[in-house]
Amino acid sequence: MVSTTKEGFTIPRYVVLALIVAFVIMAVFAFIASENPDGLERMFEAVGVEGAEGGFLSFGEGLAADLLTMAVGMAIVFAIIIVIMLAVRYLSPRS
Repeated sequence: MVSTTKEGFTIPRYVVLALIVAFVIMAVFAFIASENPDGLERMFEAVGVEGAEGGFLSFGEGLAADLLTMAVGMAIVFAIIIVIMLAVRYLSPRS
């Protein structure tokens, strides 16, 4: 008798927990972020270019927009890592 098992893709609990902890840490740092311009913003101000604000995904301004941008950015990075891990897993030679 031969038993077959379906290999499914599962995400370990510690990975999900690490993702949640990373988001909480980023959210805390969003509260204490400096309002002073960093190097890139200062360069835009120095050359007189408008539109230096807006962020990565342009959700707007404010703490809620920053948190939403962080969550979406983390989800995108997490998805890219999962795709790379799956590609390595399925494209690597089996022994």
